[in-house]
Amino acid sequence: MKNTVLEDFFPLEETQSGKGDGENENKQNDIVSSETLDMENIKRFFSEELERFRSLDVGKVKLIVYEYSTIKYTIREKRGRIFFKICDIYLMASPNVFRAVCRKMLRHYLNRKNTAADETLYKNFTRNPEVMKRWKTIRLERGRGKDILPPKGKKYDLEEIARRVIIKYFPDNFPLPRLGWSLRRAKRRFGHYDRDLHTVVVSRFLDSPSIPKYLVEYILYHEFLHIKHGEVLVGDKTWVHTSEFHKDEKNFHRYADAKKLLKKIVNG
Repeated sequence: MKNTVLEDFFPLEETQSGKGDGENENKQNDIVSSETLDMENIKRFFSEELERFRSLDVGKVKLIVYEYSTIKYTIREKRGRIFFKICDIYLMASPNVFRAVCRKMLRHYLNRKNTAADETLYKNFTRNPEVMKRWKTIRLERGRGKDILPPKGKKYDLEEIARRVIIKYFPDNFPLPRLGWSLRRAKRRFGHYDRDLHTVVVSRFLDSPSIPKYLVEYILYHEFLHIKHGEVLVGDKTWVHTSEFHKDEKNFHRYADAKKLLKKIVNG
């Protein structure tokens, strides 16, 4: 299943919906379904929740289940239609949670704040260990590995710079990750480390003669610190920028200059 369009589930009068906005359902504790939701139930759940949002023209709405490599949904308008596109990992959700996801999307489109109860259901699902395990598996299967450019750019070679950074700041057995430039020239997210794929991606915006080499070195150094320090779980939150991380970060030889230049770029 790459792209499943659910466009034949109207008219809505064929379904029966409850009253209110669904908060009563949120009292249930089920998060992940024992069986994957089938298309018939997906149609019915979305239809019933859509009916509660009277300001939407149901005839213009289309739901699509797509094989994203991340747990997400997108909303697009095209030629007078509204396309709600959800990752197929949501099919793992219990009916209660899937309805909450539908309401979250609909409120998002209408620029309404999500209810606390539905937001809690949504977060509990995305953080569920079983869901996280499945998410990591499909990311490896569908992967982001093809979505980056080679490390040798027009101006800078990430592998060459990375080796110098490792020799200077990290031990001999430090694992060199896969490296690549991003497809987009992002001016806010300059780099990120994908732990599942052991890959560091650097914004292609930095592959330019106008960017000093020390800034590329700093971005790689910052991402390598994520490899060194890993993740720390505190309660239900995962922290990657710990006090030890920040302490190490300041050891970069031009730390103040790099931070100042990044701020300047972000501010235009």
